[in-house]
Amino acid sequence: MDQIRQGQEVRTPEGMVVGVVVGVHREPPEGEMAPGTGYIEVEERRPDRTRILHVPLTEVLGVQGDYVVAEVDPDFVAAHDKVWIPVEPPRQP
Repeated sequence: MDQIRQGQEVRTPEGMVVGVVVGVHREPPEGEMAPGTGYIEVEERRPDRTRILHVPLTEVLGVQGDYVVAEVDPDFVAAHDKVWIPVEPPRQP
């Protein structure tokens, strides 16, 4: 987590660019998500929208060079009304 910083690209393991890190939170958010874990805020920019996605730290696989690798379902990214990346079942950090 100490290697994650603002401005880094976030990519899937397959290399799809999800967005750019705009915040790193060590504490878990309010409400349902991956219990007991922090998250990164990722700004996703598309021609038709800009939004912030919240990716649990349990979904971060690592940092490679200047980008973060995270498990993110492309169908989720394509959905317009989602903010929290779902984690089923929650992984242990």
